[in-house]
Amino acid sequence: MIFEENVIALKGQYKDNLSKLTYDSTERIFYLRKNQNNEFKTISLDKLTIGKFYLIKYDYNGNKIFCPIFPLEYKVIKNKNILYAVNLDYLPYEYKMDFFSKFFGYYDDILEKNKDRAKVLEEPSLKGVNFETIYKLLKRNGGYEYAVTAFDLLKIKETNVISTTIMHRFIFLNTRMVNSAMMKELLTNTSADELNEKIKEIIEKYDSIQISYDEDTKDFYKRLKSFEKNFKLVENI
Repeated sequence: MIFEENVIALKGQYKDNLSKLTYDSTERIFYLRKNQNNEFKTISLDKLTIGKFYLIKYDYNGNKIFCPIFPLEYKVIKNKNILYAVNLDYLPYEYKMDFFSKFFGYYDDILEKNKDRAKVLEEPSLKGVNFETIYKLLKRNGGYEYAVTAFDLLKIKETNVISTTIMHRFIFLNTRMVNSAMMKELLTNTSADELNEKIKEIIEKYDSIQISYDEDTKDFYKRLKSFEKNFKLVENI
């Protein structure tokens, strides 16, 4: 169980200090975004495939947010090309550890080969992944099917593929602190009063959610998704 062993070792390294672990993991992933290697690569959107893991940048009217995703299915809805994916941002860290330990157990041979390949672009997609299967798995295992999210392909502005060799770090990614910083930077560089006030409102409520409800529980992540839908940071299809 390669993934599970890596997670256990990583948690031990941090003596179960989740705050430090998520902070360092986020720094590591975004360091790789700027200093890419064979575990992290920016690719064109047309190369995004089902059964791999990605960090995307999503744009809604100038509000750019990063989302760690696991794609499940493409659909055309209301003349839009839609990608359905698990948004890992909406799953508690403890849940991701448990869920993916079991999930990757079916793919241990692939994970073992990926260690030897050490090239994310050569890694095969995980077979048998589809909307129905993963949706039901999440629903049966704790009622986390709400994490399945619709993304308009036209609004995906950056696509980065992630190797399974760093998945033990990727599940501890905290994009909230990065997204909040990007929105604050946008606010600084925006002169239009109406847009300025809208961004201020989003930032205040976004930060408020984290401060007042910063717990690794399902309720927190459901509230986060509800907030992002309300402000149209994610699609509501």
